[in-house]
Amino acid sequence: MDWEDVRVFLAVAEAGSLSGAARALGVNHATIARRLTRFDQDLGAPGLLEKRPEGYVLTSAGQAVLEEARAMEAAALAIGRRAEAGEAITGLVRVSTLASFAEHMLAAPLARLTASHPALEIELVGEDRNISIARGDADLALRFGRPTRGESVTRRVGTVDYGLYAAPDYLDRTAEAEWRFIGYSEELELVAPGARRVAELAAGRGVSLRLSTMGAQREAAAAGGGVALLPRYLAGEDARLRLAVAEGLAWSQPVWLLMRRDVARVGRVRLVADAVIAALEQESRRLTF
Repeated sequence: MDWEDVRVFLAVAEAGSLSGAARALGVNHATIARRLTRFDQDLGAPGLLEKRPEGYVLTSAGQAVLEEARAMEAAALAIGRRAEAGEAITGLVRVSTLASFAEHMLAAPLARLTASHPALEIELVGEDRNISIARGDADLALRFGRPTRGESVTRRVGTVDYGLYAAPDYLDRTAEAEWRFIGYSEELELVAPGARRVAELAAGRGVSLRLSTMGAQREAAAAGGGVALLPRYLAGEDARLRLAVAEGLAWSQPVWLLMRRDVARVGRVRLVADAVIAALEQESRRLTF
């Protein structure tokens, strides 16, 4: 069995298309198709992926193979990381978190860190989805709410408080019983705990606008579009917004730092993790009321 064929199978299963897998692996479409066919043949199994109008989906045979293929991938990554273990502060570290958290809390301190270590490169990815640490999508990740899977080393590094914010003139002219809420897009409602909290707070008063990012929700609230549930670090220093409820706190979430177990011995990754922890400790007043 060729390991590259296994990687192709995983990439197609993840992307749902040959073209998406080709982009992820940096090869052409024909190579993906050829290796996928060969992987099926090597296993002597029925097709592992079925092509449907919406893309490629795993068959029952593919589901059975998937976890073993992921274990192979994790082992391959661990071998590579073991070879890198040491104290040298050189190379790339990938960090994943919410887009707004990356912009407002981490970009500046991590920029200062790279200025002090010219051989260090940091890729800070802001994304409103949970990525897989175990599969190597990132070396470090900041997640909100306690992680449910033991795929990594975890440490609680802070708390983020959320409040209800709106434009001052909206609050002055709108009774609380008539507030309209700014919520999450339908896609994010399926995965975002904040969407469920918005639904609880709205309590039948309705949603005026649904958006896919908290940054967009903040702008909509500032423009008078309604009341939004926003983290203190994003809205607390925005002069265009006012807390809609005097006591401020409407929700709270713990912040967890996740680190892949196989990178725990890599000096550059530990350095970035320590910098993230220090930044959140220093800026704790911007996170909580």
